Amino acid sequence: MRLYHFTAPAARSHLGSILREGWIRTTESNVSLEREHAGPDVVWLTTDGAPEAHAGWAVGLPGPIDGAKTWARLTVDVNDAVPWKDFATQHAMKRRDREVLTAFGDGDSWWVALRPIPRKEWAELQIALPDHYPLIFKGNRLRALTMPPSAYSF
Repeated sequence: MRLYHFTAPAARSHLGSILREGWIRTTESNVSLEREHAGPDVVWLTTDGAPEAHAGWAVGLPGPIDGAKTWARLTVDVNDAVPWKDFATQHAMKRRDREVLTAFGDGDSWWVALRPIPRKEWAELQIALPDHYPLIFKGNRLRALTMPPSAYSF
């Protein structure tokens, strides 16, 4: 299944570690907003590849990249991701916690993978800075991205 993972395109962001390590790491699933790691860690994904559809998540990064969380989009092909709503139900997520998260979107396009996603499952990386043409890496160009992390600082 083709899904998308958004992040900020900077060495100090998640994209920097993704490119250095060669996989998208799992992170907090937010099953509980009161208790960290109440559910298994996940990779957050979406079926909606349009950055503007995720504007609610595009805030909160300090410094010059504030609001940049949707400027980098990794397209992945995974077969074992599950719909977020099913995952939340399976892990007994409280209604109030669901409402807080879905204030940023309805959750219908959200999916989660319960494992890291390695480079071999990446189909494309697009970096789209405001007022610039996007940089797009596919296939061998994507698999060969080994530039030093400082090269990804904007």
